[in-house]
Amino acid sequence: MTVVLDRTETALSGAAAHQRRILDATDVRVVSKLSATTNAVESAAVVGDALVGYGLTDALRGRAAELVELANDSGAPLVSLDVPSGVNCLGVSALNFR
Repeated sequence: MTVVLDRTETALSGAAAHQRRILDATDVRVVSKLSATTNAVESAAVVGDALVGYGLTDALRGRAAELVELANDSGAPLVSLDVPSGVNCLGVSALNFR
């Protein structure tokens, strides 16, 4: 398993930083650099989406939007933790989702 971050590890805060520290005790690979991210997603048998969940209120931008596009284009089955990233579950509209 590889976890792909949408920002550098030093930019993580709150719950994300706490979860990253928990990963330190495992053998899970964590990547955030673009080349490693692209390779990890393109070679994945399954992509697990835990990027943005039910709190989404606007279209994804920047790195988050790039990661959703990369996952969508990967051809791998996508499994979401709660709501697929890019879907506004409150208004039931696709903001960056195909």
